[in-house]
Amino acid sequence: MKKVLAFVAVLAMSTGALFAQKSSYIVERNGNQKKVASLRLMNDKGDLYVRMQAGGEEEMVPRVSLRYAVVARPDVIDQLGKLLEEKKYEQAIEVGSKVYQEYKFLGWGDYAASVKAEAYLAQGKVDAAKAAVAEARQAPGGNMDSVHHASILIQLHEKQYDQVEATLKQLMASKEEKTAIFVFNTRGDLRYAQGQKREAVLEYLKSLLLFEGKKYSKERDYARSRAVAVMNELNDPRAAKIRDMK
Repeated sequence: MKKVLAFVAVLAMSTGALFAQKSSYIVERNGNQKKVASLRLMNDKGDLYVRMQAGGEEEMVPRVSLRYAVVARPDVIDQLGKLLEEKKYEQAIEVGSKVYQEYKFLGWGDYAASVKAEAYLAQGKVDAAKAAVAEARQAPGGNMDSVHHASILIQLHEKQYDQVEATLKQLMASKEEKTAIFVFNTRGDLRYAQGQKREAVLEYLKSLLLFEGKKYSKERDYARSRAVAVMNELNDPRAAKIRDMK
C-alpha cells in the first residue's frame, strides 16, 4: 500500500488543473501555437480571418497553412456537456450536430462530435457512435481527449481491451484532471474485465487518493463503490475502511 501511495503522489504532481480555454489561438503546421485576438470563418473551406493583435488588421489565413485553429470557448460548449451529463441524449445529439457545423473549422467540432458519439452509445446505437467519432477526427481542434474518451467507451462496449489500453496510454499525457480520473477508473474497469482484480482495486484507489472535493464527487463515488465491491470479492478486510473514506 505504501508503494501505491508514493506512486499516486508522483502522479498528483504531474496532473495539471482543469483547462478552461478562454483565448483564441492557432496551431501552425510546425506545431507552433500562437495566441490571437480574434478568429472568424472566411468561407466554407475553412479559411480564416485572423486578427493577431487587438486593434490590428485582420489577415486572411488559409486553412492549409494551419493544423487547426481554436476560437475562445463558446458558451454552447458548456451547455452541450451539461446535456450529456443530464442524460438528455436526443438534445445532445441535436445540439451537437449544430455545434459541429458551426465550429468544425474553429476548434470545437471534435468536441461536439465526441458528445454525439457518447450520446449515441448511451442509446445503444454503436454504429452511429463510431460514425460520430470518425466525424470528430475530421475536425481537429484542441479536444482530442474528448475524442479518445468516446473511442474508449466504444472499445469497452465491444470488449476491445488491447485498443482500450493503447488509448488510455495516449490519454495519460493529458493535463486535465477530469481526463486523469477517467483514465484511472476506466483502467480499473479494464483490469477487472481481464480478471485482474487486485490491479483493478489499485486503479480505483488512485481516483480516491488523488482527487478530493465536490468537483469529482461522482467519479470518486464510482471509484469507491467499485473498489469496495471488488475487495469484498477478494475477501479483503480493508474494504470497510475504503467504504468510509471521504
